Parts: sequence; C-alpha cells; structure tokens
Amino acid sequence: MMVNMEWVIDHSWALYTFVHEIAHTYFPFYMGINERKYAWMDEGWAQILSEYPQYVLDTASDFRKWNVRRYQRYASTLEDVPLMIPSYNLRETAYDHASYFKTCEAYNVLKELLDARSPGLFKQALQRYMVRWNGKHPTPYDFFFTFDDAAGEDLGWFWRPWFFEMGYPDLSIDSVNDETGVYNILVTSNGTYPVPIVLTLWNNDNTSTEYKFPVDTWKDGNDSEWFKCMPGMKKDGSQDTKVTKITLGSIYIPDTDSTNNVWIMKKQ
Repeated sequence: MMVNMEWVIDHSWALYTFVHEIAHTYFPFYMGINERKYAWMDEGWAQILSEYPQYVLDTASDFRKWNVRRYQRYASTLEDVPLMIPSYNLRETAYDHASYFKTCEAYNVLKELLDARSPGLFKQALQRYMVRWNGKHPTPYDFFFTFDDAAGEDLGWFWRPWFFEMGYPDLSIDSVNDETGVYNILVTSNGTYPVPIVLTLWNNDNTSTEYKFPVDTWKDGNDSEWFKCMPGMKKDGSQDTKVTKITLGSIYIPDTDSTNNVWIMKKQ
C-alpha cells in the first residue's frame, strides 16, 4: 500500500495519518477483508487502533476524545444508519460516519465491556480473531462469533443495537435521593445503544469522587437503574457530605444529549 498525504503544518494530523495507515497493514490486508462491502471492518479498526499509540507519541493530541465528538456530531441524524448496511450503498457523510467514527465508538464500548470482565480480554479477543481469520476474508458474523467465543458468552445484546439497529446512546440523571451521605442516583437510558456509566460527585471545594459502572448494566434491556454513590474522604479522614452537584458521563463516552447529565443539589 502507498499513502500520499498533502503537506500539513499540524504535526498531530500527520501523525494521525501515519499511525492510522500503518494499522491498515492488519485491516484489511492481513485479514483479507472486503472493505468495499463492510468498510467498518477495516476503517473502524484503523481508527481505534491508532488512538492509543498516537497519544503515546504525542500527548498533546487526544484523538480518542476527538473521535467521540465526531461521532456525536451526526449520531441520531439522517446520516446515522445501521453498520450492517453495505458500505457501497452509502455516500459521503453517511459513509464516513459509519465506517470510521460510529464503529470506533462501538469498539471502544466493547473494549470497556470486555476489560471490565477481565483486564486485557479485549486484546485477547482481537488477537484470537486475527489468528483465526488471517487471510480468510472474514465476514461481520465471523467477527461477532469469535468475540463471543473469547468472551465466553453470547454478546447479541450488544451486537444487535450497535451494528444492526437505528439508534444512539443517550443517558440522563432523572432523580437523586440523599440518604445521609449516601446518594441514590437514577440513571435512564433514553437511547437504544448501551454505554458505560460514569457518575461524579462534586463537593463545595471542587474536589470530586468518580464512580464507574459497566455497560452490561443495560444487558437485560432495562431502561433505568439506581446507583449508590458516596462522596470521598477529606484529608483528615472524615467524609465530605457537602455534595453540590452530580454529573454523568465522560469525554470518552458518547452521549447525544448532555443537557440532562447534571444534577444540582438543593442547598441545605
């Protein structure tokens, strides 16, 4: 493969192209993927695989955050179509959105899911897929079933929304109950794509305590879930109960509507 890139002043974009194109050595070439039919099996992997070494090489460039923002720009719009629609039927924005950014976010959510079960499981699953299907022209189902095999379970509840259905990720905080320093927080999934939950309790001195809950919280199709969180401890070892607000989400978790992700606590 030969890649020609125009001259750019921005070093980070040159680095992005360099790392991204090297990833294509594996996808599609090492695997023998039909990228014309399913470009996301090629470009999606190049997109996510370039995020991590890219940040190591240039810590000023956080392309993982940029990929989330780019996905959210078109999520839930008419350009946002199911990934299983053959790529040769897509044009321009719809093609770019599905092939690169939507798939990149699906893979990142999958990585969080598997690594929460066992650290490094996502990498193990990816390597099993590559060894099993090297040069054998895998289809999407070969990818799905190999990861099911590596995970030791049927991940259909994850594949179905992210790859086959119209939809988008959207979480919100709908209620908070304070039980003397223990906060019961009701999080609702307004969208149909499962994503992990990150809740942050902010104190009046702007310190915070973060809680993470895995994406399989939504495995059974439930629309909402209660979470118990406690604020962190002060330097003197006492608990700080002066929580002023609670926020939901992370710069690395896609959410199409973040206006309902902040809960302001009533002043005592």
